[in-house]
Amino acid sequence: MTVRQENKLSMFLTVAAVCDRQNAVWQGLPAFADAVSRFKSYLPKIQQLIQTQSVASLGRATDKQRYREQLAPRVVAVGGATAAYASKKGDHPLAARAQVSPSDILYTRDGVALARAQTVHDAARASLADLGNYGVTLAELDELKALIDGFEAKLPSPRDGAVSAAGATESLSDTFADADEILRGQMDALMPRFEISDPVFATEYRHARDIPDHPATVTRQAPPNPPAPSPAA
Repeated sequence: MTVRQENKLSMFLTVAAVCDRQNAVWQGLPAFADAVSRFKSYLPKIQQLIQTQSVASLGRATDKQRYREQLAPRVVAVGGATAAYASKKGDHPLAARAQVSPSDILYTRDGVALARAQTVHDAARASLADLGNYGVTLAELDELKALIDGFEAKLPSPRDGAVSAAGATESLSDTFADADEILRGQMDALMPRFEISDPVFATEYRHARDIPDHPATVTRQAPPNPPAPSPAA
């Protein structure tokens, strides 16, 4: 949700609260009552779409992080054992392929982490016959491969989540526009009647229609320390 939409939602909720509080004033005007009912029906839709946006973003991050956290220690353990074997053998290219740190899996791009894990697995698999004394077993490599495949299978999910969030974003914009149309085209248009019959309600409504201007949060830096005074001559 954009800052503009956040401010507009605040206005929508304020208008709805004023209308609820002054229900007895406008119930006698069926066209206004119908407009209020349809306008208020958009508010839970907007809030649900905002939640969908938030859940999609959180789900993408949580899903990827969970797989990375499962994969990292296994890759590091297998890679360390393979690198130790390669060092003893003097096989520097193998050692270079096998050496990996947790950050190589946890904090790199998805494709880089996947490729790094697969490289370690393949290096160990090729040398499996010599890795028994280093604790590496076929069962361990099969488990590692299953984790790699599981991680790879989850990589499309961020795109799926992005599509879901994008759909919610588009629907959110449309829903705001629909609610705005009722406000401007019907409720605002009927308000002059209440300015005559109930100016208190009309004034509250007009004030509620003002969109608050809450700016986006800005991180401010502390001002630099003033220069130290020059020593007296």
